[in-house]
Amino acid sequence: MTAEQERVLTDYIPLDQVETRLQQLWAAEGIAGAVRARTRNVVVVLEEQAPLESTIDLFVATGSHHPSRIILLTPNPETPDPGIAASPRLVCPTGGTPSFCCEVILLHARPDVWHHLPAAVLVCLLPELPVYLWWRPPLDPEAPLFRQLHPLVDVLLVDAGATPTPETTITALGQVCDGFPWGCVDLSWTRLTAWREHVAQLFDPMDRRPFLKAIDRVTLTVTPTSEGTAAALYFTGWLAERLGWMPLSRWRPGARSRDLRFRAHGRTVRVSVNRGHTTGESPLTRIRMYMSGIIPATFTVALGEEPEQVEVTVEMGNTRLRQVHLMRPADLRTALHEALATNGRDWIFDRTRRMALTLLGQPIPSHPERET
Repeated sequence: MTAEQERVLTDYIPLDQVETRLQQLWAAEGIAGAVRARTRNVVVVLEEQAPLESTIDLFVATGSHHPSRIILLTPNPETPDPGIAASPRLVCPTGGTPSFCCEVILLHARPDVWHHLPAAVLVCLLPELPVYLWWRPPLDPEAPLFRQLHPLVDVLLVDAGATPTPETTITALGQVCDGFPWGCVDLSWTRLTAWREHVAQLFDPMDRRPFLKAIDRVTLTVTPTSEGTAAALYFTGWLAERLGWMPLSRWRPGARSRDLRFRAHGRTVRVSVNRGHTTGESPLTRIRMYMSGIIPATFTVALGEEPEQVEVTVEMGNTRLRQVHLMRPADLRTALHEALATNGRDWIFDRTRRMALTLLGQPIPSHPERET
């Protein structure tokens, strides 16, 4: 972030001048061809000392698909009286003539008036547009700010993999998710979209469908990080929920490796989760499924040797097929892009996280069934 950008971000103004200042910025910038489109409000609760510039850059990177008004809430003990102030600005992509710009409103608040921020947020929201709340600190359903923002919000975004204990965040999500009109989205879940697509495509050919009921064992290799833990829990929950497996064992938080057992179609299925030794953008590095039956088979999806490549291997009896595909990156920008594309409840995620809660031994809140 440049010195000029930092100056603008700390140029405090009263809340009742925010809209006027934004109008002035649009007029003063004189950005030819830039569209002033807003399709949603995104409220981001930042932790103390959070990197503002990287958060803003994320929304600029997704802005062409999801133009939004971004409202960043940040603790700032140096905020002048009355303790809450705003710093609005426009942020546009660099290089060439921008086709869009993001409206960013940074709301500063002293710790003694932090609980008054929801009223300030209400002043800054664009009416008749959905409100997304990205809660970046560890999720605490009893936090006063969270409880006060809840009635203003349509969908909650969290990132369990960015917290020290993902299991705690996923458990807290189970307590609050059904209270939002559009539910919730975990960025640790949207990071898995490409992996889930590749696994599902393994069974697209009709002659492979019977193998779904012949799976005996699944091994997952994940990074030794919180992101890897969240990915393993969600992927296991997704696979079990979609295939109708009933858990026979519980997830052990903090373990380096885990062995889970399920009952499926009259037999036991075992899922092993192993922490690898490498880290990268993708929290998963390999998925391998073993099937028994008249024709034994092994299906594998693993990261390739080159970035953004995935190797898919199908072994059925004496036949072996290996293919290399491109795979979308599993970085934070891509995960946020998919989360912002949410326009209603993600029922598959809802059922996946309920399975994850079952694996964690947590109670499952009652919820409306999906309409058929």
